[in-house]
Amino acid sequence: MKVLVTGGAGFIGSHTVDLLVDSGHDVFVIDNLSTGRKENINPKASFLHLDVNNKEVEQLFCNFRPDGLIHLAAKEVSPGNPFKEVMDHITGTIRLLSYCDKYSVKKIIFASSAEVYGGNHPLPLHESLSSSPISYNGVSKFTCECYISLFQQYKKIRYTILRYAKVYGPRQAVFAEEGDVTVFLNNIMENKPITIYGTGEQTMDFIYVKDVAKANIAAITKGDNEIINIGTELSTSINQLFHICNGILKSNLVPKYESAKVEDLPHFLLSNSKARKVLGWKPSYTLEEGLMETIYSLLNP
Repeated sequence: MKVLVTGGAGFIGSHTVDLLVDSGHDVFVIDNLSTGRKENINPKASFLHLDVNNKEVEQLFCNFRPDGLIHLAAKEVSPGNPFKEVMDHITGTIRLLSYCDKYSVKKIIFASSAEVYGGNHPLPLHESLSSSPISYNGVSKFTCECYISLFQQYKKIRYTILRYAKVYGPRQAVFAEEGDVTVFLNNIMENKPITIYGTGEQTMDFIYVKDVAKANIAAITKGDNEIINIGTELSTSINQLFHICNGILKSNLVPKYESAKVEDLPHFLLSNSKARKVLGWKPSYTLEEGLMETIYSLLNP
């Protein structure tokens, strides 16, 4: 099968490409390398350095004629100046959908986020709940979901939307975001200060990147026209995460606490019952196992 992967040089994208190649698919990657790295790309995949909004992407669709599109190209939206990043993400997704229609792509798999749910929902979060995002990134993802649904309705393009929990693992860029596993590990290893926003008792659902890649692959042939959560259905507080990382690395580093961010949810946890039923998928890595692999990758870049 011919599969086009946007953002295939990035964190989640490169692991997905590796698995696609290992599964015998013909893979083409496009990435603007704003956060991705060329060295992440599997040498058996074809690559073009392009942004999804570049008009040359249509020529790639025309030449490659993909059977499927895995759309992972996105970046976290800055609360300070969200307009361009949000619009680039939304317009890029619409462009890709129009090319999928024009060049008869059979299916699109879209990387969404637990952020689309917003707050004030009982946990764990189920796909049937309403969406009321409170972050720019959540609004951006939800808007793309709506366009994907409309294209299915009017153009009959099949899709699977995967709403990820908090993804971590090797090749994750180091950004100063709350709950970013790589920040914790990197700073502990280099004895740099760590900041925890709020009390640290806020909880997240941490999912290992290789489990996410498996879900992406499973969605190629399953879960048509479905929205599906991809998470562990296990809660871990930020304080717990820090202490686990500290323990594995045998560190005595003490975090600094600052005021909570307005856009952060106090708790989120995804139900994965639908993923188990529809995709035949379940997470295979424990948090400790994923952290050990991530640490190994940081020590052996």
